[in-house]
Amino acid sequence: MSPFRFVRALVVAATLLCAGASHAATLRYLGKIWSNVVPGTLQMRIVLYPAGQDWAGTSRCRKVNGSGRCLFRTASAFIHFTSDGRFSGNIAGGACTAGGSGSPTTALSGSYRCGNGDSGQFYLRRLR
Repeated sequence: MSPFRFVRALVVAATLLCAGASHAATLRYLGKIWSNVVPGTLQMRIVLYPAGQDWAGTSRCRKVNGSGRCLFRTASAFIHFTSDGRFSGNIAGGACTAGGSGSPTTALSGSYRCGNGDSGQFYLRRLR
């Protein structure tokens, strides 16, 4: 094998490894939200990427049933995981805050509170 082909093979292998690591570092969650204020169920999908020691990304919301509605159909999401299996986070730059139990390898469950007076519970399972 020529030195050029060897270097080219190394570059391709390194690119594939980095792309795989980047994909592996992505967290995806899907689940439901139940409001204490408005009857109904909302579906939430969150995709997060490493942001230093924390995770940041995007949340997408859609109505499943009832009279509830999404405060934000698409918004920024931020989550901080602690070593004791708990997390805290916010949606839309703090318009809604959330906390509960979960880690980057497990489901997230807990409660939320929004600045508009809405509050409730949620359960988000981790997608592979």
